[in-house]
Amino acid sequence: MSEDQRVQRRVVVEGMDGLHLRAASAIATVVRNAGIEITLTKGDQKVSGSEPLQILTLCAMEGDELILEGVGELAEKVLEDLVCLFRSKFDLSVVPAVTQQPPSQSGEQSA
Repeated sequence: MSEDQRVQRRVVVEGMDGLHLRAASAIATVVRNAGIEITLTKGDQKVSGSEPLQILTLCAMEGDELILEGVGELAEKVLEDLVCLFRSKFDLSVVPAVTQQPPSQSGEQSA
């Protein structure tokens, strides 16, 4: 896959509470820790997947379909992790460690 190829996945929001704060925070955790830009779209509204408050503005309720989109080789992996997260009703334990932990900071020094 080329660096600039767009990858999309469709997900359906499950659960009576829809996309609530805990769910939005879990999505943002995965996206931030991956270190790439992922967007979520509902209808004509598109938001950053790394910002929980933006995700909440989608007002996604049970049964709503969202489009997850990213660019590049890592996007495919991150989107698959997000699909698993949606299917598990936002249980972060189902997401592989690669997107659960923040990327290491370059220049960090060990004690």
